[in-house]
Amino acid sequence: MPQTRKSDKIANSGENVHIEETKKKEIHYKNVEAKIGKESISAEELAVYLSRKRELSDGDMSEKTIRRYIKKLCRMSKGLLKDSDFKDGNETNSPYLFKPEYHGLLLSFLDTEYFGGKKNDQKLSERIVLHEQIAENVSKYLEPDMQKDIMEDPSYLNALVEGRLSKRINNELAGLINTMYNSEPVMRYQFMIECLDRLVAIRRWMNEWEERIKLIRCMFAKDDEDSVKQEGVEDDLFKYDMLDSLMIKLIYSKVHNKEYKYVSDNELLSYPTAYMAMKLYDITGLKDHEIYMILNQIEEKVSNDCRYRNIMEKAHLLLDSHDYLEGKILDSLDKIVKSQIVSNEADIFPADFNRLIRFIETAVQADKAAIKDILGDTYTDVVLDKRTIDEIMKVKDRIEKQKLSDTSNK
Repeated sequence: MPQTRKSDKIANSGENVHIEETKKKEIHYKNVEAKIGKESISAEELAVYLSRKRELSDGDMSEKTIRRYIKKLCRMSKGLLKDSDFKDGNETNSPYLFKPEYHGLLLSFLDTEYFGGKKNDQKLSERIVLHEQIAENVSKYLEPDMQKDIMEDPSYLNALVEGRLSKRINNELAGLINTMYNSEPVMRYQFMIECLDRLVAIRRWMNEWEERIKLIRCMFAKDDEDSVKQEGVEDDLFKYDMLDSLMIKLIYSKVHNKEYKYVSDNELLSYPTAYMAMKLYDITGLKDHEIYMILNQIEEKVSNDCRYRNIMEKAHLLLDSHDYLEGKILDSLDKIVKSQIVSNEADIFPADFNRLIRFIETAVQADKAAIKDILGDTYTDVVLDKRTIDEIMKVKDRIEKQKLSDTSNK
């Protein structure tokens, strides 16, 4: 009988110890489920819980998977969140320990297609999908109070509406290409020219709005570094929060036990800012509301301003107001010049931009919700016939002529 070597005994002993430790560390989903929102959990426990929620096979997710997810989340936060924020200790090799205060927020993020695949958060299509899935997870993972706060933020409804619109646009583009390339060869080139003409027109229209928005930001910034510092704003002040940014900031506030301050929709806009909102975002005020009288006085004063009249006289010498394209240019120029004059004369600071965006988003919440309902949910195929499109466009036109008084006097 061969003699057992000492090294084999040590190896077998180590193997037995490893087996015992594995048995001790076996994690059951129900045990983890009982801890969610109540006790801190490890990366291994989070992997077991998330694996079940995603309906994956046992072993498909591990501590290594969670580690990769957290690093990806930290990169998304652009430095706001750090890997150490989720660890039990300050050492590099400290284990992850996720506190109950932010379980729901973290799960809303991690239980999306964005994590687990090679997704690029710079691609608009993938960000739209991410936002929509986070929005759906809000009601799945968060407590009622937190749900309410997030659902009342404009970024939540934007995520749902943009997700539904994105799917419909993709379907229509696919249908358009299919119809065009399967059309009668004699007419196909004409269809392609018409398609190109409309696509270019839409792109130009969007570019015009983007340039107008850039001008809005410049008006609020005024290149005044001192005012920026006084307001305590950061470099990315003019970057409007999407749903993923909001959720990251909420996670940060929970990790560091800080109160997150939403931009209040009860904050009154100054009259100059309200006037600029009307001009630059094409919002129409009610004539029978008291604010209309004040803004109308600003309009009359600006219209009689020598500088404004001089600029517009020069513009009318160059452009024909009866021509469709040139008429649109004149209309945009009129609004931009008036807004610039008000911006130069009034005390408008960078922080007012956030109030302006919040004001506009709040004013159109109900109509955006109506568009979401018309489009149906993610899993419903809505026939986009003329009647449905007309219904959506009717709501869109109502948004563009939204009552300024809805939120200006809260």
